[in-house]
Amino acid sequence: MTAHPFGAGAAIPAELRRLVGVVDVILASLPAVDHSRRDSHAEHRKAAVAALDDLARTEGARWRDKGSELSVTLGGIRASSTRGAAAALQNWRTAVAQKIGGVG
Repeated sequence: MTAHPFGAGAAIPAELRRLVGVVDVILASLPAVDHSRRDSHAEHRKAAVAALDDLARTEGARWRDKGSELSVTLGGIRASSTRGAAAALQNWRTAVAQKIGGVG
């Protein structure tokens, strides 16, 4: 038996491309951070965490917030960030692009 080129449990490139589309929609739909509004950061963070919960429910994502770092695993690809959920999703997208050679 040959090892899966993307690692055990990793999605095939077509599925990863689909998941990138899902993540792109999420990232585009997050409320922008407006530095002139005090609540803006909290709203952005709350929406990003809600999106991770939705990804867990609908796409089998796993995520964990350790306080100092938030990690997300989706389609067998793991990424993390010390800057929160939205940044972890952006890093996940970058990790997929590196894994499969760009996602367009």
